[in-house]
Amino acid sequence: TISGIALVEQGKDKATFLVVHDSKKKDQFRASLITLNGATAIKLHPLQWVGDELPIDLEAATAIPRRSNEFLVLASEGRVFHVSLDRTANSLKVLGAFDLPSTQRDADFEGFAIQMIEDMLIAVWADRGASERPATMFWSRFDLSKGTFSATGSAEFRVPFPLSDVRHVSDLKIDSTGAVFVTAASDPGDAGPFSSAFYYAGNVKMNSAGTLSFLPTRDLTRLYSFQYNKVEAFDLLPGPFGGIVFGSDDEDLGASVFTSF
Repeated sequence: TISGIALVEQGKDKATFLVVHDSKKKDQFRASLITLNGATAIKLHPLQWVGDELPIDLEAATAIPRRSNEFLVLASEGRVFHVSLDRTANSLKVLGAFDLPSTQRDADFEGFAIQMIEDMLIAVWADRGASERPATMFWSRFDLSKGTFSATGSAEFRVPFPLSDVRHVSDLKIDSTGAVFVTAASDPGDAGPFSSAFYYAGNVKMNSAGTLSFLPTRDLTRLYSFQYNKVEAFDLLPGPFGGIVFGSDDEDLGASVFTSF
């Protein structure tokens, strides 16, 4: 199953992604590479996790801007791992780990992303929420070298669809303009039936005083719907061969990858 995805490299008809799995047992793989070559050819290469601390329930992956083959991956309790991909050794090496700030006792994090905006590294992340309990979205400046965050802002976030058993944020990403996109999913149990939706949520902005804020969109509109899948991962692919890639965790039904490039 796929619970987080981040672009490694991309060409005209081929792309490779780092995906993370919500593994909880010691002998299960934590991450893999998926290569898409054309419309149907998919190859999966499990990766060895190299580090003293073995994560439980990885839920998000984001590439580190301006650093080739380096990523941050998030575990659901709020632990973030800085990892380096070695494609020759088929491994992910842990370079460091840190905790998200201001974690709620009942928080279950499913989205985490960073982006370079005007030469500042910005982080956004979210607790997923649960049906009547809205998700909580957070944002902050981020110092990668120290694994620390500046003053953190937060806001509740709720989607109009799916209608039941809702995770209001199942993944999120932020682009270089500060635009934040999210997926939301319905999860009634291991056998489904599942459904999901993709939204533009709003923008992270900085005012003249240097304070970050999140400006939600006035009319939250579904950009795309998935009728049979629990989408827990996506990434934005810039450039002339760009688009969007989605990954699902359909529990007993396996996983799927959807692309628009």
